[in-house]
Amino acid sequence: MNFGRRGDEELYALRSDPECTKNLATNPSFNPTKRKLHDKLYLDLLNQGDPRAYGNGEVFDNYPYADESVRNFYNRYMNGELTKESAGWVAPSDFETEGF
Repeated sequence: MNFGRRGDEELYALRSDPECTKNLATNPSFNPTKRKLHDKLYLDLLNQGDPRAYGNGEVFDNYPYADESVRNFYNRYMNGELTKESAGWVAPSDFETEGF
């Protein structure tokens, strides 16, 4: 198995593919299933008052659960504020070098 970057969407036939090796999300014949699952998830998020359903998903990146130096890591790294060497708590081998 691979632990690299995954696609934006994933959909698996668990009965016939219990190891989840064949992603069906790109198959157009599964678009109705994807739409149904998307709508159900969105309705559940709305009913639970989840900030992501109201366009406020960034709140999860800004919770004061960690020291300021490690908050908003991804955006800070992508903007060049952090490097592999200065990231501190992230091992240099954790950074992907291909596909970006």
